[in-house]
Amino acid sequence: MDGLSVSGVLANPVTFLRTTSSSEQLALSVDDGNVIFDSYQDESGRYGGFVFQGTENGVGTRKRMEISHTTGDISFYEDTGSTAKLFWDSSAESLGIGTTSPTTTLDISHQISSTGIEYPLLIAGIDAGNTINQDTTSGIGLQFKLAGNTSAGDSFAGASIVAMRENASDADSSTGLAFLTSQNDTTLDEAIRINSSGNVGIGTSSPADALHVNSGSTNEVARFQSTDGTAYISIMDNSTSNSVQGIGSVGNNLTLYANNAERMRIDSSGNLLVGKTSASSATVGFQAGQNGFIAATRASGQPLVLNRTTNDGIIADFRKDGTVVGSIDSSSGGIKQVSAANYTVDATGDITLDADGGDIFFKDGGSAALSLNMGSVSTAEFETSRSQLKFDCAGRFVADSSDGSGTHRFDINFNSGNDLFETLQISNPSASVVSIAVQCEDNDTVLNFNSQSGQYTFCRSSGDVNFSIDTSSSGPIFKAEESCLLYTSPSPRD
Repeated sequence: MDGLSVSGVLANPVTFLRTTSSSEQLALSVDDGNVIFDSYQDESGRYGGFVFQGTENGVGTRKRMEISHTTGDISFYEDTGSTAKLFWDSSAESLGIGTTSPTTTLDISHQISSTGIEYPLLIAGIDAGNTINQDTTSGIGLQFKLAGNTSAGDSFAGASIVAMRENASDADSSTGLAFLTSQNDTTLDEAIRINSSGNVGIGTSSPADALHVNSGSTNEVARFQSTDGTAYISIMDNSTSNSVQGIGSVGNNLTLYANNAERMRIDSSGNLLVGKTSASSATVGFQAGQNGFIAATRASGQPLVLNRTTNDGIIADFRKDGTVVGSIDSSSGGIKQVSAANYTVDATGDITLDADGGDIFFKDGGSAALSLNMGSVSTAEFETSRSQLKFDCAGRFVADSSDGSGTHRFDINFNSGNDLFETLQISNPSASVVSIAVQCEDNDTVLNFNSQSGQYTFCRSSGDVNFSIDTSSSGPIFKAEESCLLYTSPSPRD
């Protein structure tokens, strides 16, 4: 028939039969307030299905929903009725949105329509009555629970992602993103926060920088690790041209990189190395050990420059057990060494020794080749292994041998009066060498040339000039007065 008109009370269920086959029928019934549609198929392996569709003016049929009579899958169609957009896979118990082949419990596939950001899933919180005053602890998010094992079907608190308010003002929409975790309990605690400025906080909900890590009472704040023999963190600005620029690790060595190369490291023994990778004073570079050892090695150039600017003063101190034992000082344009035997080298190269009992030794092969003995305030001696030069405060200058003979080679004695000198004596212990003596006594001058076989004497007495040559004790061979006659002979003559 063309239609169905029902009036009065009908039997329950009301059954609709297909005109060509009684094995296909639809039963409509009511059971405890539920309306039941029963699509009956009298064939093995087939269950009744449903198709909800609409037809416009007898043509152009469009599906709205379909329940498969073989699988029980449910499809909801888009506006044209040709493509299923919401699909329930009854055998996999999965729901697909935008796909008829869901691979998980909820599978969303979204066809993009622009190059911007699109949101296939939107979760929104609303306050329909505008009655809730939110603060910075308010937010809305997704929670993920883990399956529990204590009883069937239970689950743990798990973790969540929450959009958090950053301002209590209703008109302020500043929002951060928080990641919450559970520490083996039933509560969720914030672990990471990305604030509205893009700063990332780990262990803090108020990150002050692009990355802000607060480890609490744990001393190791962060760990960066690779699976090979080298790891480093690059640090770059807008002009850095090479990515190898930062701090890293090679084994148990801490390294510093600049311009694509290692420039400095602290090795596993605590040595600071610059320009080299192993501790050795023979290798070019700088090293400083944790035991206080410092070595600077350079090829073809000075390895150390100490520069004090503006004013003169100490350039370097040398200490023993905290007490200054020496220093390099730029006072008066020179260099000054301060120690137990103080000395100064000035800008002109003059050396000043200022110490009681101080001696200066110039050595060759461990023994003193030349020494200045300041052992007595009344005597200064220059001494080598074969000779000695002595000055004393008594007015005497002596050049002596050090062969044990005790004989003076040269002797000037300034010990009385105002004369230029009191005694000048030049001698040699050898019998074949002539000795010379000059003596000033009471304004008289005597000049003696002495040898083993004769004596030559020049003298002035009361303004007179005498000249004599003696070859023996019997008297002079030649004598001249009031004249300047000089006669010398290598040996006595008659």
